Amino acid sequence: MMETTNAQAQLASIGRYMMDCAVTEKCCEKSNELSRLGNMLTRFNAIWGTREKDFAQKDLELINEYMVKM
Repeated sequence: MMETTNAQAQLASIGRYMMDCAVTEKCCEKSNELSRLGNMLTRFNAIWGTREKDFAQKDLELINEYMVKM
């Protein structure tokens, strides 16, 4: 069984925060992006999960924006 690293745990925490923010976001498009990216972060580097190459530049910019807010 694979253990979660500290980096994975931190990214999962950011992902859950982004999904929480998606609920109160007024813009539907941004809400969908927050939800999608948050979900991707909670599965980052898991066995069948998200990899770094799965993120576009605009995705990384949105993630950075919410990392600062957290």
